[in-house]
Amino acid sequence: MPDTPLVDEQLASPRHLPAFPVGPRLSVKLTAVTLLAICAVIVLHSGNLNSRFLTGHFRGKAPEAPAVAVAVEWFFSNALVRWAVPLLFALSGFLFARDLVPSVGSFARKYRSRARTVLVPFLLWSAMGIALLALEGSLPLPGRLTDPAVARSLAHLDLLERWLRHPVTYPLWFLQALLLCILVSPALYVLVDRLGYVGLAPLVALWGLTRDGHGNYFDPLALTFFALGMAVALRLRAGRWVPFAGADDGEGRLATVLPPLFMVACVVYGATLRESGAWWAAVLYEGIMCLGVAAVWLGYDVYLRRWESSRAVTALAPLAFFIFCAQEPALHWYKRFFLVLTGGSRAGTGAVLVSYVLTPLATLATVALAGAALRALIPPVYGLLTGGRGVPRSAAARSAPR
Repeated sequence: MPDTPLVDEQLASPRHLPAFPVGPRLSVKLTAVTLLAICAVIVLHSGNLNSRFLTGHFRGKAPEAPAVAVAVEWFFSNALVRWAVPLLFALSGFLFARDLVPSVGSFARKYRSRARTVLVPFLLWSAMGIALLALEGSLPLPGRLTDPAVARSLAHLDLLERWLRHPVTYPLWFLQALLLCILVSPALYVLVDRLGYVGLAPLVALWGLTRDGHGNYFDPLALTFFALGMAVALRLRAGRWVPFAGADDGEGRLATVLPPLFMVACVVYGATLRESGAWWAAVLYEGIMCLGVAAVWLGYDVYLRRWESSRAVTALAPLAFFIFCAQEPALHWYKRFFLVLTGGSRAGTGAVLVSYVLTPLATLATVALAGAALRALIPPVYGLLTGGRGVPRSAAARSAPR
């Protein structure tokens, strides 16, 4: 397909910027931060060990988890790791735009590429979620580990709804939102190309107005941070300074200060405003999340770079996408299992906290082992499920077109 310009040559700015190179150091950082973010997402989803997991998922009113346990869960799952999802969207936008030429042909190639790396994995993982739910429903298990409403939807043959719109495995909403970002990327490109960071203003406003009223595909937070990543890529390609990029030596002090400042902000907010329903408290909460994005990206070079060559990171990095998609339903099952094991509806603070710690660790270990086995034994299947991410080089070379 010819590279037909989307807009008039004289109006497009910039037109033929060189691609921004991802050198070895940045490549390792992107890989490590992505893995860290995915592990953080598992911690995020490990919270909410309240009445629905103490007496049965989505059953009637029951005693809530002890107050101390709720506060600890909130600090880690609702505050300290909240940066993970927006940062993943920003990295996706950056990688999308770092070599993008604003032409019909270039966007068409991006669409084809993302269909393989995002759409196909979404369809496969969503279908497997339905299959696992159907299998669970056929087994004589004590208690239910999933929402009965979901099981009823399967009974009424609402398969298309659960496959494409509201997946049983809820973390897949990330891929759905990412698909919409990719679909509207030409509009996002024009917005940030013409207006720079100012172009993010309508997206931020939309995010603020629809915090609790969006769907799986339409997520203003996703659009905002994906566009932010695109804006960063365009500025770097133009050789312009980007705040919080971590490339300026003068930001070393900020990289040292931001992570502890972010943690203090989480503690103070949790102790004073966690139960507040005021709009300004909600805005402050989202602001702290944004502070977390900057703190992790900048603070990585100061606090985390030393771990990037560790055996754990090296082993888990090729499995990151698989871990993200496979975290459910394992996470649900482990929540219920550990809570029942530690006392069920009579679980006290200690039991709930032990369950909260063990759940993400057991989930990560289980899905990582499953992914490693599949990657080693059946690389083509692993490649389909991950969109080609983390496929062993020998298998990738054999499957490459000759």
